Amino acid sequence: MPLAAGLSNRLLSSHPTVPTPVIFESEKPFYSSLFGFIKEDKGKPTGYYLFFYHQDRLYRVENRTAQFGGVQRGEEVLLPMRRGLWGAVWVIV
Repeated sequence: MPLAAGLSNRLLSSHPTVPTPVIFESEKPFYSSLFGFIKEDKGKPTGYYLFFYHQDRLYRVENRTAQFGGVQRGEEVLLPMRRGLWGAVWVIV
């Protein structure tokens, strides 16, 4: 049931994507591998965690690439957000 609710929230929404101002906290790389790492050789990051404040709450979003390389902590950035069919909002990265 959660899968159906999540998919219907995103796919059946008629709301537009809106660039929303948020407060940038940090962007950190993460490493993952299906079978583990050999001799601590992590190589390139698998993805990046983007931390930001929206309406006085800290959020974490996973992304494949770094988007805010030169942005300092506390600066305002715009993220594309969209409201779903059931009212939940998500970031489009």
